[in-house]
Amino acid sequence: MEKLDQLARLIAQNTDGDGVFDTAIPRLSVIRMSKPTEPLHAIHQPAVCVIAQGAKQVMLADEIFRYSPGQYLVVSVDMPVTGQVIEATQEEPYLCLRLDLDLKLLSEMLVDMPAAPGVPTMRKNASASVTPRRNSWTPHSASPNFSTSPTRSPISHR
Repeated sequence: MEKLDQLARLIAQNTDGDGVFDTAIPRLSVIRMSKPTEPLHAIHQPAVCVIAQGAKQVMLADEIFRYSPGQYLVVSVDMPVTGQVIEATQEEPYLCLRLDLDLKLLSEMLVDMPAAPGVPTMRKNASASVTPRRNSWTPHSASPNFSTSPTRSPISHR
């Protein structure tokens, strides 16, 4: 919990009120909200969001995913969602670290990475057919020893 508290302090130090704040690191931003919000409809772009303090719920179709400190959300494709901060106060605001994913850069890195022994690879000049996966929405615990088994959504939850 100490590292999570440290992350919360760092986010709080780099925000001067409520909102989304860019950092000096490209695609990395911090978010602070000092009170619960109304539901906000948006297209969530590919990102990893780590909650340091407070809680948020994200609605995807008819499912509601709640995540709180020590949990993170991974979105791998543009996705229409409704998000709402549900736990935040002036004294303990909602604090989140968001890393927007550059899918082109990630795919180039994966193609260029050496494979583990015995694992097939995609060569740069090979042709491949890609089918979108249903499991592109992923709230998880940031702890390496999380005990809950994520449920499957017919839409995109893992």
